[in-house]
Amino acid sequence: MRFLKLSLAIAAMLMTAGSTMAQEWGDLSGTFVLTEKAPVPKKLEVTKDLECCGQYLEEIVDETIITGDSGGLSGVYIWLRPSPKQKVTIHPEVEKQHTENAAVIENLHCRFEPHVVALWAGHQKLIVKNSDPIPQVVKIDMVKNQAINVTMAIGDKVEQKFPVAERLPGKVTCGLHPWENAYLLASETPYFATTGKDGKFSIKNIPAGEWEFQLWHESVGYFAAKADWKSGRFTHKIAKGANDLGEIKLTLKDLTPKKK
Repeated sequence: MRFLKLSLAIAAMLMTAGSTMAQEWGDLSGTFVLTEKAPVPKKLEVTKDLECCGQYLEEIVDETIITGDSGGLSGVYIWLRPSPKQKVTIHPEVEKQHTENAAVIENLHCRFEPHVVALWAGHQKLIVKNSDPIPQVVKIDMVKNQAINVTMAIGDKVEQKFPVAERLPGKVTCGLHPWENAYLLASETPYFATTGKDGKFSIKNIPAGEWEFQLWHESVGYFAAKADWKSGRFTHKIAKGANDLGEIKLTLKDLTPKKK
């Protein structure tokens, strides 16, 4: 009986390994570029803890629209949005990366760094660190997950998991410093990315096939980077290997909420 159980266990492992090896994988990449000159980020009013925060007034700005020297747009979220009928196979390396490494938000220089963060709901934990020499209060508001509101002493860190996937990023704020804010997405899968000042993104080892992807940016919410990308969604067939969308060009109008 023991031999039979061992044989069945080994057979199951081999079937799983074979299935993973048979699956083809592709990487999706691209660059979001703002073709117009972005407005100069507005300095935010710092009204508290000036002995500390007053040292960083040049850094404490409205981060809604931030671009790099080449026009790369920062703060774009892009993530895989499977339909209820689709089962997403997770590449072992992707699973390991997101289960062993936490997403991190740091209170640094009286602001949150980074400004946009994503994690795999139910699998990846979030760590919020207070690296400033003053107390902080981290507050995260979600739609489906329970909100958190925690006071952090100097040097503290808070660990939190979000068991349910969200359809859009939630806002991260500080209860002591109203100018501090960031965004957090709890994604259904580990196939997501955010852009920095170069505007580039890369999502590795997506299972080959046709998938829908979602775009979101703080300035406008879901946005159509191209005319046929309705509600900020687009469908793309992921082939084995590299899949490059190239430059995705945007104007300030694309990042302006539509009047109702």
